[in-house]
Amino acid sequence: WVLAFDWVAISLGSDMFVPEDEYVVQGDPKAFGGAFRARNQPEGSLLRGWTVVVSEQFTSSSIREDLCNLVELAGAKLKHSCPHRQPPRRKQKWVVLVDKEVDEHAVSFCAEHGIPLVRFEWLLDTISHFRPQPADSYLFQLHGDEQEQEQEQEQEQQKEQGAGAVLTSKSKKSQPLSFSISLSLPPSLPLQATSQTDQPVDA
Repeated sequence: WVLAFDWVAISLGSDMFVPEDEYVVQGDPKAFGGAFRARNQPEGSLLRGWTVVVSEQFTSSSIREDLCNLVELAGAKLKHSCPHRQPPRRKQKWVVLVDKEVDEHAVSFCAEHGIPLVRFEWLLDTISHFRPQPADSYLFQLHGDEQEQEQEQEQEQQKEQGAGAVLTSKSKKSQPLSFSISLSLPPSLPLQATSQTDQPVDA
């Protein structure tokens, strides 16, 4: 239940627990009715049929322990590492929860079998909404430094393209100047005519 504080005050004043239905928080911006859906579903049905791998590389062992307990309470099958030999079944839903670091085997395992490698917040939001959340919003970003370098390279390329466009426009503007110079040159025909008149004098 997610209730307003009035429920506590009235229950204390009545010396008994009053019914919760009248004090349910309306418009919860985080859970979106997750608590209501949880009360109307069997226990352990949220992630039933799922296999959740909780990576061993967590900065806090207590957080990892809590996540493992939540996975089991949600009805999922808990694994502490990605299998090396046994591939996942096609009909099963898999997800790998990680913190800030991840081992190479987990990365290759997820890439080979198409399993999402997500931040552990996926599990918390899934429980809050009582509905499995889209994994695309929680994907673990690999090689963050390389991505920043790629973005910087793209920005530099855009700058170079912009500079090239400016040079091209300047070269186009200078074309009429070269054309006017070619028109100012004297024609070659009078020079040829003068050389022909000099021939009888030499004779």
